[in-house]
Amino acid sequence: MSILRAFALSREPVAAMMSVGVLWGGFAALVPDIKLAVGASDAQLGAALLMSAAGGMIAMLLAPRFGRVVGHYALPLAGAAVCLAFLFPSWASSVVGLGFAMFGIGITVAQLDITANVMVSARETRAKLHLMNVNHAMFSVAFAITAYCVGLARQAGYGPSEVLPVLAGVNAGLVVFMYSKAPDMVPPEDETQVPRRVP
Repeated sequence: MSILRAFALSREPVAAMMSVGVLWGGFAALVPDIKLAVGASDAQLGAALLMSAAGGMIAMLLAPRFGRVVGHYALPLAGAAVCLAFLFPSWASSVVGLGFAMFGIGITVAQLDITANVMVSARETRAKLHLMNVNHAMFSVAFAITAYCVGLARQAGYGPSEVLPVLAGVNAGLVVFMYSKAPDMVPPEDETQVPRRVP
């Protein structure tokens, strides 16, 4: 299978994976500025960053129901939420505020990531082709390019308040490619009738 064929079969999740890469690549390059802006110590910064993991765990619980409820709109809606999440760190003025920002980022980004992986898995099953490698490679490509470009922006004197809105705009462009009418996020009727146990 050619790479072009893989891209054609996974346009929407590729855009989602790139969105996740843009966010984390940009955030990673801006961490020193964000840490300075909120006056955090190394330990406080670590604690604030842990909040993204807490948000991600909540997203794991919400993702299946989210996909069932919004169906074809799951990926673009999650992508739109990530657009807003780009701005969270620039709004934080304290360590506690940064913790809340990271919690919000954790929920939104994990929701997009999980939804995209569900879509890729469904398409792999339907097409009997391997698509996961291409999708995850595009995350890495987007991460690396964004981190490099944000590093150049920092050298030019730009900070989070200038850079993050630009990255949110880039992500908005990616969201355009996330909508699909394919049945990847809508389970068959018999699956919706399976009794659910309380976790």
